Amino acid sequence: MMFVTRIREVFPLVNVTETHPKAMLVALGRKCWRNYFDVLPTSVTVDAKPDHERDAIISAVAAREGFEGRWKKVLINDRYPSARPFAGDQCGAGVGVPE
Repeated sequence: MMFVTRIREVFPLVNVTETHPKAMLVALGRKCWRNYFDVLPTSVTVDAKPDHERDAIISAVAAREGFEGRWKKVLINDRYPSARPFAGDQCGAGVGVPE
């Protein structure tokens, strides 16, 4: 949170998101992610081991799709109230997932 607050002092309109790539992989399923990986110019696959490169790609795709408005469902409202960010949380908006 402190990083986001500080960076927004200099770049007030910067987009910020947080992803959990392993959760995204499970939530959307490997078939969905294979469709993304199949068109990317990379040798990394959805079943790659070690999985850190795959997770980085999933996070980047999720951020791109959300910021471009292609994924519209925002999951922050689906969380338990105790897990939701407080009202002043600038980075809790999320970018969403496919509907």
